[in-house]
Amino acid sequence: MHAKFTNKVGDVIRFHKKSTIWPGIKLAANINRPYMGWLVGNGANIEFWRDTWATRIPLREYIEMPQSLWKRCIVRVRDFINSEGWDIPTNIRILLLALGINVIEIPCNPQKADKRIWKPDSYEKFTVRNTYETIRKKTNTAWWWKYTRRGSIHPKLGGFTWRLVNHILPLDDIVQKQGIHITFRCSLCRLQEESKTRLLLQCPSAANIWL
Repeated sequence: MHAKFTNKVGDVIRFHKKSTIWPGIKLAANINRPYMGWLVGNGANIEFWRDTWATRIPLREYIEMPQSLWKRCIVRVRDFINSEGWDIPTNIRILLLALGINVIEIPCNPQKADKRIWKPDSYEKFTVRNTYETIRKKTNTAWWWKYTRRGSIHPKLGGFTWRLVNHILPLDDIVQKQGIHITFRCSLCRLQEESKTRLLLQCPSAANIWL
């Protein structure tokens, strides 16, 4: 998959290639990128400009440069590591310092392989559950939520209430909005179009229940 949708230097292709799963993978990759990182070992597996190893984003995103020039930037972190540790040319070190990055302070171990990590996990291990909890949109719980999840409420009734307040009951007016055009009538009185308000409050059959 990686080889199919990236070019020879590791950049994501910019032209369309038919796939049913690539759009989702690409979206997830963009969301997850700030949480992924590397523990630098010998640098053999880390692309210097394109991988997230020195900051929260790849180094290339700090620098505006034509795509044609980036294609020539194919060095890996190992090219700046010797048997004793970092071996950064002066011009590269000055550039990184200008970006607020002191490479010398980043640990590296030339005797070990690089390790990809998931930053939000205390053990730096990637799991689907941890990833979901990290990237999902966390909003305040609605005031009615506790009333639909009480142990004293039958699950079927709780599920109905949840669908009701989220406006996803399969009522005729909602079905019509999905492009299904048929004649709609209240399933109880057969007099007017079916809607949430009509079915629960305005229909004579419903009114008798409330009264």
